[in-house]
This record gives sequence, C-alpha cells and structure tokens, in this order.
Amino acid sequence: MPNDAPDHPLVPRPNGAAAPADAAAASDPVQAQPDALAAALVASAADAILAFDNGGRITVWNAACEALFGWSAAEMIGARLDALVPEQRRSELARVVHALAGGSEEAALETERLHRSGVVLPVSCRLSPIRTGTGEVLGVCAVVRDISREVEVRQQLRVALQAAQAR
Repeated sequence: MPNDAPDHPLVPRPNGAAAPADAAAASDPVQAQPDALAAALVASAADAILAFDNGGRITVWNAACEALFGWSAAEMIGARLDALVPEQRRSELARVVHALAGGSEEAALETERLHRSGVVLPVSCRLSPIRTGTGEVLGVCAVVRDISREVEVRQQLRVALQAAQAR
C-alpha cells in the first residue's frame, strides 16, 4: 500500500520525526500544511460539515451545507445555530450538546433541520466535541446528511407491511 511507506507525510515515523520534505510536497501547499489538508477535506466533503462554538455560533460551513440548507457560508459563519433547528427540536440539541460537553465522545441521531425556505428536512446528524489538547471543549462538529429518501422508503415499507397484515 502506498500509504504504508514510512516517509509518507500522513504516516507517523517510528521515532516521531516528521517525514522528509520532497520537491512534490514542498510545491503542494496541501501536503506542506496539515491544516490546509484538513480544510480541503472539509471543503470538498460530500456530507454537510459544520461546527459551532460553545455559544451556538457557526464557525465552519462547507459547500455541502450550502447545498443542503440553502444558506451560503458568508451568511452562516457567525450566525446562531438556532436558525437551522426547528423550535420543537431545540431541547434535543441542547441535551446532546450538554452530553458532549460532559465527556461523551460522539452522538448520532436522526432529527430535523430547517432549510432556508422553511422546509423541514429529515437528517442524520453525527456530532462530536471539538477539544483542545487539554480536553477543554471549544465547540461541536456536526456531519449532517439528508435522509429524506430513507424516511420515505421506510414509510412505504410500513404501509406495505400494514396492507399485507390486513389481508
């Protein structure tokens, strides 16, 4: 496997030293800057990835968020997360965020979020705390997927099952 090479920039070397820089890595800002690689991964992800701070302000918003929710990054960075959460789901989110701040490593749930148009979207959310090196929670990272089709299929299956049982 190519990534098994000890001099690959993303594979730790046994002695903890950094992999040697080669001409390709030096000319590629993504390889030369691990933070740039992380930013590129988030920016190009097919899933909606957002982060918010402890005050509920959005700090990261990728292109998939724009497609899913209808808001641009310029509109959402600094905005309150409440803009995406239906009123009846806010206590659910508060419970999850509280659990993450209290030491939970992640949370996964099927819930609802709001599109810019006001349409309620069924979504799958996977949330994890953003921690400092000392363990302090700075905020939460969320990976969100539209599950409208899955919800529709489950409903069709329930109707078909009920119809079959009624015979």
